[in-house]
Amino acid sequence: MRRWILPRWSRLPQPLPHRGQHRLFEDNPAAEDNATAENSTAAANSTAAEDNTTTENSTAAEDNTTAANSTTAEDNTALKDDTAPAVERFDAAPGTRTLCDVGFTVEDANGVLADNFAPWVRDLGLVVEHVEPGQATLRLPWSDRLAREGGAMSGQALMAAADTATVIAISAARAAFVPMTTVQLGATFQRPIAGVDVQVFAKVTKLGRTLAFADITLTPDGASAPAAQAHTVYALLG
Repeated sequence: MRRWILPRWSRLPQPLPHRGQHRLFEDNPAAEDNATAENSTAAANSTAAEDNTTTENSTAAEDNTTAANSTTAEDNTALKDDTAPAVERFDAAPGTRTLCDVGFTVEDANGVLADNFAPWVRDLGLVVEHVEPGQATLRLPWSDRLAREGGAMSGQALMAAADTATVIAISAARAAFVPMTTVQLGATFQRPIAGVDVQVFAKVTKLGRTLAFADITLTPDGASAPAAQAHTVYALLG
């Protein structure tokens, strides 16, 4: 008689179901359905809550981004206002009218030149020919007394003319002369000037409450390019 021997794995003990589990669902199939439905509902509610949370976070992030952008724009606007020139259109000093109202004239400028400079500067023979807001054009006449060895006009005379023209241009920008003093004066000489008058043109590039900056070109009569250029910084004392 043949004996059948079962494989070893078929003889292993099988895990028993939890006590009452099978009986519970056998006796009440609806309970199993309800449990499944409850689990599905809980999962759906959890998913909806996560979606709502994500939406709220996204909305909050957008609001924060909008607020940050608005704040940045305001900061940039304030920064631009802080870094803007103190007097953009060369307005007159506080408490006075603007240049357009006052009408600072060539006669006024020559009066400033005659009343506020040392005698040796007046001896240069400088004459104001044109003024407008923040600009002035002076003529420096040729004189043998201003020539250095070799016959060209001395650099000292040209620098004095540039310095003087700056005072007139600042006075035109402020519509009146105020006490001021040179802080910095630099010049470059590109070609000699001999035997001709010099047009000295000064332009205020920035006018603040306490400092003024100007560029000056010195061009011989009949020339198409300047023979010298200068840059000045002035402290305003009044």
